[in-house]
Amino acid sequence: PQLGPYPTASGQFTVGGLVACGNAIQDALIFYPATTPASATPPSFHVVSFGHGFTSGGAKLDPAYHPLLTTLASYGLVVLAPLS
Repeated sequence: PQLGPYPTASGQFTVGGLVACGNAIQDALIFYPATTPASATPPSFHVVSFGHGFTSGGAKLDPAYHPLLTTLASYGLVVLAPLS
């Protein structure tokens, strides 16, 4: 996919309190614009909560959706993707 104007970064963090179908996974991935293009006023970014497919959670989430989530972040979106 064609990337937007922002370089991106990603990481993993613990959400806490997140329980899905009795699963104790509390972590989520975050993809975000790493820096902003030169401008006098830094932009604000919108947040998207991403829900993966039925069999694509846990360790499968990043390999399956990394290109899509990185592309969204490159256009100025902060994307949160729970691993559960």
